Amino acid sequence: MPGAVAAAVLAVACTPQGGTAPVVDGVPVALDPPDGWEAQVAEDEEMQESDPVLYTAAPADGGDAGLYLQAFEGQVGTIEAGIGIARAAQEVRWDDYSAQEPEDIAVEGAEAARRIDYTYTCSEEGGECAGAAFVLHRDRDMYLVRVSWRDGQEPEGGVQELQESLALL
Repeated sequence: MPGAVAAAVLAVACTPQGGTAPVVDGVPVALDPPDGWEAQVAEDEEMQESDPVLYTAAPADGGDAGLYLQAFEGQVGTIEAGIGIARAAQEVRWDDYSAQEPEDIAVEGAEAARRIDYTYTCSEEGGECAGAAFVLHRDRDMYLVRVSWRDGQEPEGGVQELQESLALL
C-alpha cells in the first residue's frame, strides 16, 4: 500500500468481513469494511502489545487508505477520555492535524459513541489526507475504529456507510 496511511495498516492473517459478528474473536465490535477492501486480523502476539491494532482493512486495489480497530478494555471511564485518546494519537502522528468537534452518533450496543472527522498532511508524497475516528464506549471499555484516505480516495459508500455498520455486540 502506498505511503500516507500504510503505517496504520499492518500486513497480517486474513479473516472474513464483519457485519453481524465480531470482526475479532473476543472483541465485541462488528463492522462492514468498505466495498472492495480486504480485511485482516492481527496475530495473537500482536494483540498482546500495549497499544494493539487488532483488525485492519485496506483497498484491495492498493489505494492509499486504511482502517484499523483498537480496543482499550477496562481502561477508559468516560467517552470524553476516549475522545482524548483518539485525538492525542493523531496530533502526535500527523502533520497539520485538524479535527472537527466530536459528533454524537448512535451505535447499537454502545453507551456512548462519537465521530471525529479530521484532516492532515499526508506523509511521503504530501497532499491532503482525511478521515474519521469512531470512539465507542461501554462500561470501562473503549473501542476505536479509524479510517483514513488520501484526498479524492474516500471509501466507496463513504464514511456514513461504515458508521451505520458499527455495533458493539
